[in-house]
Amino acid sequence: MNNHLLHKINYILLLLLAAVLAASFFSEASPSITVKEVRHTLAGKTEVERCVSCHSAQVHPPTAGHDPMAESCVVCHNGKGLAITAQKAHFDGAEAESRNAGLSARAKGHSPNALLTEDEVSAACLRCHPPQQLEPAAAAVQGWRLFNERACGRCHQIDQVSSGAMGPDLSNIGDVRGMTALRTQLAAPQTTGFYSVMPTMPLTDEERRQLALFLQGQSRLDLRPVGYRVEQVQPKDPLARFACLACHKYQANDGGVGPDLNMLSSTRTTEWLSGFLQSPETLRPGARMPALGGTEDVRAVVETFFTSHPRKLTPTSMRETYEQLCARCHGVAGDGMGPIALELATAPRRFLGNPGYFRLVDQSRLRASVQKGIAGTAMAPFAGVLTDGQIDALLDDIARRFAGIAPAEKVMDIGVVDRPAVGPGDGAALYASLCAKCHGETGDQAVRKVHNRFPQPRNLRNRAYMSTLSDHQLFRAIARGIPGTRMKAYQQSLPGTGVRLKADLRDGDIWRLVGHVRSLADE
Repeated sequence: MNNHLLHKINYILLLLLAAVLAASFFSEASPSITVKEVRHTLAGKTEVERCVSCHSAQVHPPTAGHDPMAESCVVCHNGKGLAITAQKAHFDGAEAESRNAGLSARAKGHSPNALLTEDEVSAACLRCHPPQQLEPAAAAVQGWRLFNERACGRCHQIDQVSSGAMGPDLSNIGDVRGMTALRTQLAAPQTTGFYSVMPTMPLTDEERRQLALFLQGQSRLDLRPVGYRVEQVQPKDPLARFACLACHKYQANDGGVGPDLNMLSSTRTTEWLSGFLQSPETLRPGARMPALGGTEDVRAVVETFFTSHPRKLTPTSMRETYEQLCARCHGVAGDGMGPIALELATAPRRFLGNPGYFRLVDQSRLRASVQKGIAGTAMAPFAGVLTDGQIDALLDDIARRFAGIAPAEKVMDIGVVDRPAVGPGDGAALYASLCAKCHGETGDQAVRKVHNRFPQPRNLRNRAYMSTLSDHQLFRAIARGIPGTRMKAYQQSLPGTGVRLKADLRDGDIWRLVGHVRSLADE
């Protein structure tokens, strides 16, 4: 076969291939539809839309202040203006599935191009109009109301809306997240697998949809006119001004995600509260609460709590005392899963089915935990609320009702040899092989990664808590484990504690681990 004939055959094959590709490209479009284009100038840029190929602007419902014949479709409805098929233009069906393939649960539905229909269009109104200028009943405007009521702006910044600095800036969130992804993260902020300080707000499905629509409207900021600003009313009441009750329980209000503050003036001092409000992270590492900031603001909040009359404890039984003071964190059933347990940086103790804890821990230490609280955690001191006799009666009730034993049923704890005079050596290698899987290489994995099982491991960099433990206590915790947690025994398992033996370390190895754990807390 000569070269001339070969070239002709190749040329014909290329033409056939081009015809096949062209046919596959245009086959999805209906042959009865003529592709039409409209050009709009938006924020100084020319954008092409082909929506009018299928939709007639003349039958568009009347919209106050807008001329459907002259304005962009995509600005209000999203979608892909350049697409020539309904599926691609509306970003639905197989088009959306192809984009979601291989994505995590949180990322699915992430596209900001997904079509807005019916009342969802109110989200797009926020691109050009402040919410106070829109219909109050609109879904996205209701989302703005929830954003304020739930104090989202205390943690998040949105341009011209809020100035929070603790969480991510949401000014352009609608450009990178779609409705499905936004609603998923509002329902379960920890779905990424990484620890988030954002609490799981007690919202209904409809409220999450409305809030997601408000966030979806934080997009295309280049369209916003000069002078765009969202009006905010500053309440006189400090608790309302700083949205304390959006999370906490106080008097008749209950935000559902923070501790009960009704007895705050009986359990804390003004000095402690002032310091905590100025820097929650210092006194309680991993706390999901933004700092209040200015001294005048702090003083106003402190005065509100300490000049009001605290709620009095009026139980008729130890069961009611427990439910009033303990159940919010430890759970009504004593399972450590109270309504706010998952929102706390440090997991509450589990009492239910945990007799080993009560057998092992000395009664005086249990009593001190209730009297003085536990530093670095949400466990408040109740010495100003309960008498010593009431504390002992409460502990007795907890041990009998949840653990099924009398407090006097004790197990002799292990003895601890004195720390060797010679330096303990480097425990980093031991820690990496035995401890890092749960606690993380730096010891603070509990506040960086979400574990599949509860309770979370202890944050070993919580200096406020770790400083309350002696070296001998750390030695015992490693050697015989901690009942009711996933902390196993690394030297011996004591009968009656329910702790499984993981390894058989020598005393010197445990002391090396103690030294390394101490170094993590001191960093």
